[in-house]
Amino acid sequence: MKVVPKYFEHENRWASLLEQHHGEPIPIQTVYWWIQGKRRPGVKSGKQKHGQKLVKCPLFGPLTAYLLAADLSYTGKVAKPTTAEVAEMIRIIQRGSWKALLALGQITDDASAEETGIALKRVYDAVWDG
Repeated sequence: MKVVPKYFEHENRWASLLEQHHGEPIPIQTVYWWIQGKRRPGVKSGKQKHGQKLVKCPLFGPLTAYLLAADLSYTGKVAKPTTAEVAEMIRIIQRGSWKALLALGQITDDASAEETGIALKRVYDAVWDG
């Protein structure tokens, strides 16, 4: 119960993030990294634009952060992920989907996001067209 107030502290940060995007859907990877309290790879360290300090949402690991970001895409506040973005997140998180693609022999441990996307599409097509 001690972390519950911390979730409510994120309300103002969320409002600020929405405001920064001027009513446009926020890219899903931006939301993922925001939930993680981290900066997107390739972004300089320090505070986010508009002085917002990065703070991790308590008890949110990589998979939960992605699932929340994906769920928020149904609200229209977060952009629906492209296949390339899903593949990149699968590669970053390396949980269920990654392990399934490995077990099926569709990717190797060092697969790139592009290779992951190709494998993901191949499996998707086999399941739906199969």
